[in-house]
Amino acid sequence: MSNSTKKVFLLADIGAGANDSYHVGDEAMFLQNLRNYQSANVKVSASSRAISHEGLGFEEVLDIYITSVPMLLKLIFCVYVLRYLNINFFPNFFRKTVQELISSDLLHISGGGNLNSLWPGHIYYRFFMITLADVFGKEVILTSQTIGPITGNFHKFLLRRCFKKVKFLEVRDPEYSSDVLDKLGVNESKIQVVIDDAYNFETKTSPRILDKFRGAAGKIKIGISMHDWSKSESFEKLKKVFSKLIQNYPNAYFFILPHNFNNKDKLDIVFMTRLIGKDMRNVGFFDYKIINSIVKESGSTPAEVVKLATANMNVVISSRYHGLVFALSSNVPALAINYDKYYSVKNNGLLNNLFSDITNYSVSISEIETTLSKFKRIVNNRKKIATELKWKNKKLIRKYENKIHQIN
Repeated sequence: MSNSTKKVFLLADIGAGANDSYHVGDEAMFLQNLRNYQSANVKVSASSRAISHEGLGFEEVLDIYITSVPMLLKLIFCVYVLRYLNINFFPNFFRKTVQELISSDLLHISGGGNLNSLWPGHIYYRFFMITLADVFGKEVILTSQTIGPITGNFHKFLLRRCFKKVKFLEVRDPEYSSDVLDKLGVNESKIQVVIDDAYNFETKTSPRILDKFRGAAGKIKIGISMHDWSKSESFEKLKKVFSKLIQNYPNAYFFILPHNFNNKDKLDIVFMTRLIGKDMRNVGFFDYKIINSIVKESGSTPAEVVKLATANMNVVISSRYHGLVFALSSNVPALAINYDKYYSVKNNGLLNNLFSDITNYSVSISEIETTLSKFKRIVNNRKKIATELKWKNKKLIRKYENKIHQIN
């Protein structure tokens, strides 16, 4: 970002999505980037799935999930007609988004793991926004990305075109994303390996959160952050492992930490309740009602509440990438559960930033039986691991601050 940058359009996957769900990790990455720009006195506009961020000091406009190639081509046509004929053919509901980007100096695509063929709509939307920015002479940067898997020549074509137009591209895993980009022919000089945008996500202390832990006084606090895998053949094995985990630590207190939830307390919470089973004597919930009441009392955001709750754990077990980010960045030892290759790439990429050998901190679903022994090792060595994380995080945070200096 140049010194003349006065306004940034920040593209992130925020706002209520399907089922009115709130995604903690996406919100945390966005909020940290927003704060970075606001501290530099740069105005921010951002697209959201729903107008739901009042009071945070930015212009919120609606994004659009581009569901088909014909829809994408129509919107690209509208870009060139607007640029060269000054005729606005964009649908009315999308015009403010277009205007906000055109009036900005920079398009910043915030972190995430959705530039892949699993969710084509994200590729289409980013291709459209990058094309719009490029045609109107705006700089483009991407931060904290996980790239891939990319299948099909059309998706590869779109991403090659995208990456040719960006000033620089940051990836958060040191091997997989870089390899995907190399196969796409992306210039190596554009690629930087960094930590996640939310790794230095700041939170406000809340007495209400501390009250939640009083019932766990004198006990090991274990955070659980898992996302739905109930349709997998491995679910029953996973369920047995967590049931055994609860039994193995009768003097521990377990906290369910959702990263995807809505006002009906479905999604993550429902799955984790099924996962743990009937024995709920030493289980605490950060459900929607509790999170929302803390938000109203403290003036914080749901992402901040979940991050602060995670930071108060002694150990965390998580399949969610930002469950691990929140724990490890707070010097809390964590064990990653990887459901498939996509999650292995993200979670192990994070762990590789912190540990020379990640074997004891990562479990694939195919070896789920090793969870208990690996978790026991982490619990028994939690103080030593926390101390190691503390000095390793100092290095990572310095790296993060250098990154912010480069962007700002």
